[in-house]
Amino acid sequence: MTCALSESCENRALLVPPTGRDGELTCAFLGRAGIQAVAVPALEQLLPELERGAGAVLLTEEAITDPRMGQLIGWVEQQPSWSDLPVIMQMRGGSEAAAALRVLKALGNVTLLERPA
Repeated sequence: MTCALSESCENRALLVPPTGRDGELTCAFLGRAGIQAVAVPALEQLLPELERGAGAVLLTEEAITDPRMGQLIGWVEQQPSWSDLPVIMQMRGGSEAAAALRVLKALGNVTLLERPA
């Protein structure tokens, strides 16, 4: 499901799932709760969707090691001072490596959820 050009995309949740099936299940789950969710297959497709608008981003710990994570961090850093994109990160307990902590800090407004949720 995507928002049409005439629709506001500001309230939708964008997610980058580890598998296509995870994306389908998560979008269906959020849809039943009345939350419009759009799964994008990879981080490089997330940025154009963020430009169209989003209320939140859902990521899993697999995204932390993606070489394109720097592009998402750059996008977050370029937000206007009044803007604050919430990022929800699903991670397994004990996934607190130094690289993960640097990424989480750089993303700013991050909520951690332990996997499996």
